[in-house]
Amino acid sequence: MALASGREYLFPGDVTSMERNLSETRGRSRLVADWLAPENRRAVIGWIKGLRTLQARTPGLTIAFQHDRDWLLRQRNDGAFHIGFGDPARVQARKPAGQAQTTSVQAAPFADGPAFSSLTQGAAG
Repeated sequence: MALASGREYLFPGDVTSMERNLSETRGRSRLVADWLAPENRRAVIGWIKGLRTLQARTPGLTIAFQHDRDWLLRQRNDGAFHIGFGDPARVQARKPAGQAQTTSVQAAPFADGPAFSSLTQGAAG
């Protein structure tokens, strides 16, 4: 997806849902790939190799790893999108002391464009 600002994003879905899938050229765990969501492992590795080549040839392209909490939080910290619902200027992401903190990246818009896929990750607080 190309935004009006010139930023380009690629959403590869479950092929590389975690950043390490791309950096290590490996598919999802055997539990997921063989049992929970069966997939053609050879084809997936082929797609990952293709994405690595595309990434190397297109330095301005951002590949979105929609299930990778750490990657999503880094994007938030860089201002690519906000965590929470509604207007980012009015969102308060803190809960009262003693309650579990929940991080929710939920259809929040990029600073300069359309909505991002969602992730909800609970964390003990």
